[in-house]
Amino acid sequence: MATRSKLKNFQQQPGAPPHKNYGYGTTAASIKLPNMPKGPSVTYKPTWEKANLNTYNRAESERLAAEKLLEEAKSLIQDAKVRVDRDEVEVDQRLKLRNVDVDFWKGELDNKIAQLKDEIEEVHALKIRADNETRSCSEPINIATQCITFRAQRQGCDLIRDEVDINLEMELESFKNNQGLLAQTSQQMEEQMRLMKKCKFIVEKDHTEKELALQVDEVTKGIKMTSLNSKKSDIKTTSVHNGRNGPQVTVSDWMNITQQNLQKATTQLENSFQLRSVVNGILAQVASNLKTSVDVTNLAFNRRMEEIREAKGKLEQQKSETTVKIQEVENTIQSLEQALMAKQGPLATCQAKIQQRKLRPGFELCRDEVDEQLAREQKNLLEIINKLEGGILQAKHCFGGLQKTLLELEDEISKKANSIYIDEVKCGTLRKSIAINMY
Repeated sequence: MATRSKLKNFQQQPGAPPHKNYGYGTTAASIKLPNMPKGPSVTYKPTWEKANLNTYNRAESERLAAEKLLEEAKSLIQDAKVRVDRDEVEVDQRLKLRNVDVDFWKGELDNKIAQLKDEIEEVHALKIRADNETRSCSEPINIATQCITFRAQRQGCDLIRDEVDINLEMELESFKNNQGLLAQTSQQMEEQMRLMKKCKFIVEKDHTEKELALQVDEVTKGIKMTSLNSKKSDIKTTSVHNGRNGPQVTVSDWMNITQQNLQKATTQLENSFQLRSVVNGILAQVASNLKTSVDVTNLAFNRRMEEIREAKGKLEQQKSETTVKIQEVENTIQSLEQALMAKQGPLATCQAKIQQRKLRPGFELCRDEVDEQLAREQKNLLEIINKLEGGILQAKHCFGGLQKTLLELEDEISKKANSIYIDEVKCGTLRKSIAINMY
């Protein structure tokens, strides 16, 4: 703009040829001509002005470039300070978050170590109990076997697998297999303790490393610019990650490793819980067999004998009632047959009325209320007759069943008396000699 303004104020000399304007503030006089004559001349004054203008423009450009450089340098300094402060704050925040994560997983490892310690102690105590129970399995196998043999002599429907048989067989099987079962259980608990100790070692190692990592990060957190003023000569301007020692582990890998350690420990704890549950069930059953097998089995005998006596009493009562019912059913059959014969007349009358009304001529043969009522009457009579016939068949079938049942009742009463004799006299007398030593 300054160039154009100066060229606009340029006054052409009198007698000089006109200057042709080529645009951008230049004229024909500004063009450098070859073989210019030496010495001052009015003709070449524009060349002098062009030189001054070029010098001015170069100075202006350099000044503007310097101003731009100053602005950029100022912005760079400000940006560098902001970025450094921001990065430092970001590092502190991420270090804090990292410490929170490490502390969280360290707490999880603490809990898991405590759980493993408690569980190992629980399993060890349970193993001692199992070893003690192993020495207490030497009781009444022969008596249980004889009772099973006696009860095999029951007859008819009484020869069933009832609660007494189940208790006797459980008692016998438990005493036979108890020694081997508890020995195997003790070995399983020993192996489970070994696996939990192995997991405990791995978890404790992970816990120790995280504790050291927290200490390292705590020291890192205390490193500030003021603490490095005396060591500025040792500051490196290149990345230090290339010189990192140890395996390259990502945060995801780090978390997965800890989670895997926790999961392994959790799995072993769950396995131990299940094993202890099973062992407790075994020990409870063995202890119950050793301490209360006689009382439990005798109680089953008493309940069964009460059931048999009650069933025998009900059968005897049923026998007397069946005899009465046989006579009542016979009377009922006669009553049903008489009622059936009594309905034949009304049915015939109704059907005759229907046939008679069909003789009406022409349009008089319509379905009126009388026809509908006759149809309903016929339907009701047929239903009644069918029900009476069905009742007669059922009553005759019931009569035959009652007679058959009477014979069966007499047979069952005899079988119940035999079952009471076996359970009460044979087995009851034999089981009184059972002696159980408590351990």
